[in-house]
Amino acid sequence: MEFLDTSWRTALMLAMVLPMWVIALALAIRDIETIAHRFLAAFLFLFGLNLVPQVIGFSGFYQAFPWLTFAPFNNELWLGPYCLHTLALY
Repeated sequence: MEFLDTSWRTALMLAMVLPMWVIALALAIRDIETIAHRFLAAFLFLFGLNLVPQVIGFSGFYQAFPWLTFAPFNNELWLGPYCLHTLALY
């Protein structure tokens, strides 16, 4: 664990991701326009999940845990089917 380093890059990326997830949670539990809010919440969650490999990369997780280098972090592939599913519903 000596390789873990919380730098300004990690803090900046976490400052972007965590509020998105809080807003996504707040949108998901709203009662007004539930379908639209849940789709926006899912998109914000997926977009924030897209930044997780960079956040853990800047903090040194790949040096501390080398097996994470080969983990399947290709989250961009989720956004395409999600957008197509959203368009098919309307």
